[in-house]
Amino acid sequence: MSMFQYFSDDEYRQVFTEFEGIRGRIADLLQEQANMREGTVLDLLAGHGYLTAELARVFRGATIYATGLSNDLQSFLTLQSSEEYPLSTWENVNYTECDVTSLPFDDLYFDLVANFLGLEDVMMTRGEEGLISVFSEVARVLKTGGVFEMSVVEYEGSPEERIAEEVWSTIGLNAVFLDREFYIMQAEKNGLVQKGESLFTIRKKMTYHQASEELRFACEEAPRIFKEYGVTAINFSELMEQFGPRIRKHGMAYYPNIRALIFQKEV
Repeated sequence: MSMFQYFSDDEYRQVFTEFEGIRGRIADLLQEQANMREGTVLDLLAGHGYLTAELARVFRGATIYATGLSNDLQSFLTLQSSEEYPLSTWENVNYTECDVTSLPFDDLYFDLVANFLGLEDVMMTRGEEGLISVFSEVARVLKTGGVFEMSVVEYEGSPEERIAEEVWSTIGLNAVFLDREFYIMQAEKNGLVQKGESLFTIRKKMTYHQASEELRFACEEAPRIFKEYGVTAINFSELMEQFGPRIRKHGMAYYPNIRALIFQKEV
């Protein structure tokens, strides 16, 4: 019997925003690791701003900077103006539109840098060289003794997970995560020593129709959104012809294993 249960349609509609509370759990973990209430915090590739809000919740006396590409700004502003978080959440939050491979901040500026799944966007738009640049930039802007957290997606051997891993590798976007050893090696090269890690699991899977919605967006909208970076994807019909029968039979996992890696800049 599969360890994965299908999302209901209501659960599927909410999963991106709620992520089963994982963003909040990471923020709580970072509060313990960083042991600070004031200071400066960077949400690297903040996307819609959900991790930013959770960081603001736990680091109430800190100044929070969120960074992202121009296409993220409207989504971020939409969350700020919504009722999902109290208005006071955003009082010390600043949004900076930038390319994270060249951060517009001074050296030794941040006490904490955090990222939730955003490195797949760097891989998609900049490739491995972009990832290498990000680690160099994080090390540059992080204070000595400061904490860096990043999260990656991992897959195990269940049919639902194998399908998901193969789909995202085949789709052509290059929005994938590399082995954790790659990230640890890049961190170490830049004087960031691993201090710990935590694994968060989502044991839910998409139905055929939910996966179709997810993959149609990826095939048709992601190349449009990231056009300036030359991002392309295979045809949606071609993708579903290849994977549709297996998705109908097994479903498709949704970010099944999220591993948060925590580093500290060497003193």
